[in-house]
Amino acid sequence: MNRWLLLLLVICAPLGAETLDDVMPARLVELGVRATQVAVIEQGRIATSRAWGVDRSGQPATKETVFRVASITKVVTAMTVLNLVEQGKWDLDQPLAQYWIDPDLADDERSRRITTRLVLQHRTGLPNWREGRLGFDFDPGRGNQYSGEGFEWLRRALEKATGETLESLAARLVFRPAGMESTTYLWPAWVPPRYSGEYTGETFVGYDNEPEANGAADLMSTAEDLARFGIWVMKGGGLSKKTWREVRDISANANGAAPGDKLRGLGWVVTRDGAKRDTLVIHHGGGQRGIATELFLVPGQKRGLVVLTNGSAGRPLLLAALNATLNAHHGFPRLQAFTEDRARQ
Repeated sequence: MNRWLLLLLVICAPLGAETLDDVMPARLVELGVRATQVAVIEQGRIATSRAWGVDRSGQPATKETVFRVASITKVVTAMTVLNLVEQGKWDLDQPLAQYWIDPDLADDERSRRITTRLVLQHRTGLPNWREGRLGFDFDPGRGNQYSGEGFEWLRRALEKATGETLESLAARLVFRPAGMESTTYLWPAWVPPRYSGEYTGETFVGYDNEPEANGAADLMSTAEDLARFGIWVMKGGGLSKKTWREVRDISANANGAAPGDKLRGLGWVVTRDGAKRDTLVIHHGGGQRGIATELFLVPGQKRGLVVLTNGSAGRPLLLAALNATLNAHHGFPRLQAFTEDRARQ
């Protein structure tokens, strides 16, 4: 196919298809979400970077508005750690207990089995977040269970071993190489004037970040910065082809998984999509009170999508943005199914 015709097919929605401007403002009002940002990657470049709605101060949201991105944090943390692995400064399979053990599990021998690989695969046996005292739900490596606690265990071990904070490591290994100028795990002075807030449907959540980073959930960023991150990742993200083969390896996660489950490699959800399920997509979403976010990357097509919202009811906006952009030609049925499922939650 002529490459110019292919480009037109990629970037032009079919006749009658709804555009972002058709759907996003109306859906914000309908859902009771205050603001959203969308960035679209085409041909390895940011093709669209837009915002709609208002921030917590009532000012119009712009592409400079900063959102809390929830669990998209995990793939930024993963890329930070994997770059240390690539440099020979970290071992995926070395027990993290050498550097740090959660005090709640100091007397449990299973804590000595937790490794970076198991954390990134969500196979530590730890819950997502503790309710009271931390405990294992199953033995490390025996099953799959999404766990923010695992990423926080990794963060503490990493900081103890290197003598650097996660913020410092990520700035050096990810933020600067990717050209991310509006991203932080912390709460520096430039964040509050640009902060979207998180809206519950009745009020804005009033919390700020803790004095130290959270490796699983509290990253602050913009859709445009995360698009830069996505472009950097699709160009290799500092990793060798060998390391990327490990990142994309879902065999451990597939063991015991139910049909339709999201399968994870190292940090990323890895999906084969398209009519023949031959199109690689790496992605991750985030959701907590006042937040719904999504990041999709299609490395073979140099395409991607970032959607950030500041509302508890924002999940249908993720689907609306997907279907107005990457999925305008209905080429990603599995991503659509995943995102429809999130919209129903």
